[in-house]
Amino acid sequence: MVNGSLTPPAPGRRAATNVIAPGSTETKLRAADPPLRRKMLDRIPLGRFGDPEEMAAAVAYFASPRASYITGQTLLLDGGFTSY
Repeated sequence: MVNGSLTPPAPGRRAATNVIAPGSTETKLRAADPPLRRKMLDRIPLGRFGDPEEMAAAVAYFASPRASYITGQTLLLDGGFTSY
């Protein structure tokens, strides 16, 4: 677990370390194999792939002042795939 090893800041320093764990993301490659695409989508509870902008929004949130009290967290962006 990379995040766990990055979390402890050096003495006297305050640093938040968080990571995102993106699931299947919509790309041009996803459209290249419709049967595989359907099989993958059937396993994602929200029924769609993530959008690159959604991944970027999560990173932007962690980098913002609104997340200043969050550290050592991994945010799963997988449409519920790992909830099974």
